[in-house]
Amino acid sequence: MAPQHGELGIAGALLIAPGVPSKSVLSQRIHSLSTPRMPPLATAIVDTEGTTLVDGWITSMPACPAGP
Repeated sequence: MAPQHGELGIAGALLIAPGVPSKSVLSQRIHSLSTPRMPPLATAIVDTEGTTLVDGWITSMPACPAGP
């Protein structure tokens, strides 16, 4: 699925790119300390345990089948 709130400068970005955290906007937002980050407030550090968990989940996903 294409991101609805910007691609963050990632060519070919997807909200979640199965197998490729570097093209996944979700991953990039949780790795960021600047806007637009996720969660959007109340943190000044990146949760390395959380980012590792999410990136591992994205990496483990099989590629999406091609549409019709």
